[in-house]
Amino acid sequence: MRSSNYITMYDLGEGFLYTTGRVVDAQRIGQRFCRLKLRLGRDLGEVSPFQFVMAGLPGEFEIPLTVSMYNREKLILDLFFKVREYSTEKLCGSIKYISLRGFYGKNRLNLVIGDKVLYITEDLGFSSLPLLISWIKKNSKVLDVIMVFENESEIFEVAKLIDMDFSGRIVQCIRSDLEERLDLVTKSTTSNTWKTILAAGGRELLKKACELAYELGAEGVIAPYTRIKCGIGACGYCIIPRTKYLLCVDGPIFKCSELASYLGLEHGD
Repeated sequence: MRSSNYITMYDLGEGFLYTTGRVVDAQRIGQRFCRLKLRLGRDLGEVSPFQFVMAGLPGEFEIPLTVSMYNREKLILDLFFKVREYSTEKLCGSIKYISLRGFYGKNRLNLVIGDKVLYITEDLGFSSLPLLISWIKKNSKVLDVIMVFENESEIFEVAKLIDMDFSGRIVQCIRSDLEERLDLVTKSTTSNTWKTILAAGGRELLKKACELAYELGAEGVIAPYTRIKCGIGACGYCIIPRTKYLLCVDGPIFKCSELASYLGLEHGD
């Protein structure tokens, strides 16, 4: 154990790496979202898009938060999340220090094939965008994005989340318009341009994305939403229904075929 003026750190072996993060900025984005910057006491290692940390607030249970960006040199961690309940409301304003452990989840980005990717995402999946764009650029790929909001009041300026050069297209829409937007975007794109359809969201959105991938002959890769409790596969809380997979240790991203029974797909393995 080692301590500094504001940090206590515990190293309990691989997968059990704890530190304390000091909040250096908490910014509300639109009406429902928050962007949080934390200075960490130690390096938590390499991180890939869709991986997450378990964040502990004083007097509260831990909550899983997807990593938006991580600067290893400066030890600055960016988290972007939807403000839903008391814990996330508290996190975006009145908290100065939080405990962190992670990073959790597998790096399965080898599933994202081809040189052009379409990412379809709703609220919780927005968190992955900055890190995903960074990875796309490093791997000489092109990314198009469809952001799906619950309603018009949630829509925010993308520049508030993505502060780097972005060469692809970003389309924003509300849930009720998704079918129309998918149809328009697909028809305005050369057939078979996308080699991977990547999606993050609830079961309904993931099923649409997988069906689109099947229709276009692309690889379908998805990040499902499910509740996470321990983050290390010990409690079984995050098992994906009708599958053998735990999101925290087997995911957080999967092939569509791996979750075909969960999604009710007819073309799974």
